[in-house]
Amino acid sequence: MDLIRAGDPKTLTDLYQQCFPQIKHLVLKNSGQIEEAEDIFQEALVVLFRKIKNDTLTLNCSLSTYVYAISRNMWLDKLRRKNRTTGTLADEQEVVDLDDDVINTIHHNERYAVFQKHFQKLGDGCRQLLRMFFKGADMKQITREMSFSSVGYTRKRKFKCKEQLIRAIRQDPAYHELAEGNSLDDQTIK
Repeated sequence: MDLIRAGDPKTLTDLYQQCFPQIKHLVLKNSGQIEEAEDIFQEALVVLFRKIKNDTLTLNCSLSTYVYAISRNMWLDKLRRKNRTTGTLADEQEVVDLDDDVINTIHHNERYAVFQKHFQKLGDGCRQLLRMFFKGADMKQITREMSFSSVGYTRKRKFKCKEQLIRAIRQDPAYHELAEGNSLDDQTIK
């Protein structure tokens, strides 16, 4: 795990060579495309790295089986959201149950990706204001740092920026896919 945490190139290459073919086979065999397999694999690695970084990874199977289980779960969720499966997948791999923490991490990553996509599309001023707000700055501090005329104007501007972000997210088809799968709620953008 230390080599993965350190980003050791050989270890990461070995992990890719060992895990990706199985995940590609799973996705292609279950209504997917190669690009979707690559995306699912990358998302699974993010979950794995996050668990390693936070020292919350406990394995009761091989690492490749664990990565496969994460990927399988993500792909099944994606198919369910698109109504492309009945809840089972055609696969021959050993499957392990994932704990709720892993499932929550997967859903968090999906919600965060939608949020980030639209947050980055906001104007510089809105992004700066919302970043400060999200980091806990009070309205007086934001007013001062952004050289606004009053706290009232700052509140109004924050409200408009937040509404613009919420509107963009709600218009995104990915939002609706996640909402239908009970993976996304307005907590992500509050």
